[in-house]
Amino acid sequence: MKRFLKEIFAFTTIPLICVVIGLLLISYISKTIHYKLNDSITDIYIGDSHIQCAINDSLLQNSKNVATSAESFYFSYYKLENLIEKNQHIQKVYLGVSYHSLSNYYNDFISGEYSLSTSPKYFYFLPVEEQFKLVAWNRKDLPAFIKAVSRIGYTLLTDDGTYFSSFGYSNNFTNVTASKPSMEKRLQFQYYTNGKLNDFSEINLLYLKKIITLCKTNKIDLVLLNTPLHPYYKSKIPANYIAKFNEIAKSYNLKVIDFSNLSLSDSCFVPDGDHVSEKGARLATKEIIRITYEPTIVPN
Repeated sequence: MKRFLKEIFAFTTIPLICVVIGLLLISYISKTIHYKLNDSITDIYIGDSHIQCAINDSLLQNSKNVATSAESFYFSYYKLENLIEKNQHIQKVYLGVSYHSLSNYYNDFISGEYSLSTSPKYFYFLPVEEQFKLVAWNRKDLPAFIKAVSRIGYTLLTDDGTYFSSFGYSNNFTNVTASKPSMEKRLQFQYYTNGKLNDFSEINLLYLKKIITLCKTNKIDLVLLNTPLHPYYKSKIPANYIAKFNEIAKSYNLKVIDFSNLSLSDSCFVPDGDHVSEKGARLATKEIIRITYEPTIVPN
């Protein structure tokens, strides 16, 4: 009987100890992350691959691009919260917001089938309760999720801990051009499911509002940045998404830089018509410079 009890004790205690050690390690790694940017940085560009591909911060003064592929407003909010807390010199935030940002296809990148490929890199700067949500959302792929989170944790411990060095401008698309079949495929992926128009993403809309409040509370100028879109792609966007975008900008009295109608050649876009090529990025960034950071609301 005593042997049986010892085995039960070992069976339950060892996993519990491992969990406690894991939680302590996560807490330690989270505290070692360096969110501090150079004091000269006053402008932040944040968002998904549209900002990551379109804004070459090496051409801009006092600016830092911290965008990354498939980043929802849910993750942008917590990234931005940490940045603002550690960098009181931030004055302006350019948030990538476009029509696709409002579609519930984005939920798959937060809690659905694509969460495993996107969420681990955000794990350590999320609050504990949100970390548990990530674990729950990835429970079907838990071994792979733990492996990915552990690999990132190891990098943070052995590197200099500068988390945001893994984000930012990246565009290797040269000698490409927009393609109607690719644009049609992209539109179907973003706005439709089995031929039915997608609903809006409640979680993305919620965290967009949180970002607006976060910037207002910290007296930071928030600008929505809608990056260039190919005319064919833009013409196929469902009308209610364009209306919703304009409604949000108007209801919160937000500044908007709308490059979605910027006249660019086909070679300035990748095949999906939804992202700019390296050539397009240079032109989009120069347009940012041209308007001298004084955007106004541009109706569609």
